[in-house]
Amino acid sequence: MFFSGIRVAEVSALKWKHIDLTKGVVKIQRNLVRQKGGKVVNIPPKTERSIRDVKIPEFIVESLRERWKRTWKSDGGEFGFLNKQGRPVHRHPINRCVINPTLEKLGITTRISIKDTRACFITNAMDNNERMSYVQKQVDHTTTRMTVDHYYRYVPAPGDGTKLENAWKSTRILPELEKAELQVFEKMMK
Repeated sequence: MFFSGIRVAEVSALKWKHIDLTKGVVKIQRNLVRQKGGKVVNIPPKTERSIRDVKIPEFIVESLRERWKRTWKSDGGEFGFLNKQGRPVHRHPINRCVINPTLEKLGITTRISIKDTRACFITNAMDNNERMSYVQKQVDHTTTRMTVDHYYRYVPAPGDGTKLENAWKSTRILPELEKAELQVFEKMMK
């Protein structure tokens, strides 16, 4: 989730048949949500556009290959991420049993949730100059404006303007002029 921007409900609903380890793509087709009263249902995403392919980095593909070896049962329909009871994962137990204890061990008092991995992906992608259209597609935002309006303020911006300045410097067409030639050139221009 840190490296793909996939929602918790989308990860929970992932079955092995939706994970293409050869292409490094996860096919988002369902959401696993807990309704009032605790009933868990596997439903389609809110919109047709939310059904999408999400690119995953090679090191995640390798991790999923190892997970597949331990969980594959043959028909490809099994969920990829199960809890100790063999049921699909849900955000509340992940927060309670994984995120909160990890933060406590690290001495971090800020409360974060597994849902924050999505924001982490988006801000890291923008901070590392990923194309906005790529980020938008990965996280299923309607427009790049939605991505910028909600997350761009969290991207640190030390040295704003230096990248553009360096780009201009790197595209100089005229060679450096000798001082005397420069003086002649400046006189002509007056």
